[in-house]
Amino acid sequence: MLLVLGCGIFIAFRTLGTNETPPTKYEKILRSVGEMLEKIHYSPKHINDKFSKEIFQKYLKAVDPDKNIFMQADIEALKKYENRIDDEILGAPVQFVPAVSELLKKRIGETEKIYKELLAQPFDFTKDETVNVDPDKLNFPKNETERREAWRKRVKYMVLE
Repeated sequence: MLLVLGCGIFIAFRTLGTNETPPTKYEKILRSVGEMLEKIHYSPKHINDKFSKEIFQKYLKAVDPDKNIFMQADIEALKKYENRIDDEILGAPVQFVPAVSELLKKRIGETEKIYKELLAQPFDFTKDETVNVDPDKLNFPKNETERREAWRKRVKYMVLE
C-alpha cells in the first residue's frame, strides 16, 4: 500500500513545474488520500513520522531502485523531508515529490552523459573485475569518481551479458 501511495504521489506531481508551488487541487487530492488511509482503508495507517519515513524509503527505492542515479549527498539533502511527508499528506505544502523530481532530472542528464562516454570507448575484457548489481548490497555513490566507476562496471557487465 505504501508503494502504491508513493507511486500515486509521483504520478500526481510529475507534471508540475520544478520551481512552482503545487496547485491547491493536488494538495487536496493528497489530503484525501491521507484521510482514506487513516479512516477507510481495510488496514488503517497512522499518518505520522514513522509512516513518513517508510514512504521516504520506498519512494526513493521506487525512483532509483539500482542506486545508480542519485548520489549519497542527494539522499542526505532529501532527508530534510523524511519526517515531513506525513505533514504534506495532511495538508502542508507539497515539497518532497517536486524536490525529488527536480534532482532526478538533473542526475539522469548527468548519468546519460556518463554512459554515452563509456560506450564511445572500447572495454578491456581481459581485466578481471567484479560488479555488484544487488541494490540491497549497494550504497549510493559518495562522489563523482565512485559513480563513474560504478557505471563503467555496470555498462561493461551489460555489454558482456
